[in-house]
Amino acid sequence: MGASDENVARILRHERQADRSSAESSLSSAGDWQVVFVHGYMQCVEKELNGMNRNLVHPLRRSRHHGFSLIELMVTIVVAAVLLAIAIPGFGNLILSNRLTTVTNEWVTAVNVARSEAIKRNAAVAVCGATGDDGTALTNGCATQANWGEVRASNPDGSFDVVRASLMGDIPTGISMASTKTLRFGGNGIGRQESQSVPEGDLLIADISATDLGGNNHRCIHLITGTTVNTVSSDTCGN
Repeated sequence: MGASDENVARILRHERQADRSSAESSLSSAGDWQVVFVHGYMQCVEKELNGMNRNLVHPLRRSRHHGFSLIELMVTIVVAAVLLAIAIPGFGNLILSNRLTTVTNEWVTAVNVARSEAIKRNAAVAVCGATGDDGTALTNGCATQANWGEVRASNPDGSFDVVRASLMGDIPTGISMASTKTLRFGGNGIGRQESQSVPEGDLLIADISATDLGGNNHRCIHLITGTTVNTVSSDTCGN
């Protein structure tokens, strides 16, 4: 091969290398653009799929856990009706029992207030009850039912002050009172029934009851030796 042929071959190899480099450069550039394009496209597709999952798949799943079928609703109503049928009578008895306890406590408080006022004033103090009066102004009209439970304190001029109002205006429905005694406390704090001169060892001063309760529906209030108030729960209080 002559010198001219070698020159021609050298030139051709140079041109092919140049073309290959140019092509590789073009392919490389095109590949980068395609990769960027495809990567961005895949990100968009992934976002769309995620959105579809959130908006379609999850609500469908959640919908299986919300609401009641007709059978479930009917069973719930039946169970609620049974529970109400059991609970309402018991709840009514509870309310009535609380009323009975409240009235009993009010009567006991009235007796204790009368005793403490008698000691504080060193004067006669009365608690009105159904047994009437002892002929004095202090107990006059005590037998009237509207005055039961009223606490009166005597004054030196023969009049009296109402220390505590009657309980009869606050007696709730279902509560009844019987065997109430008019009590008279002296300045020494010892009480007796208005018709007696000395205190009894055990005096029933009030029988408070709720007849609609099945049993143990009486609260028997006793005055022990003229000083101590005692309450007993029973089916009956006697006299």
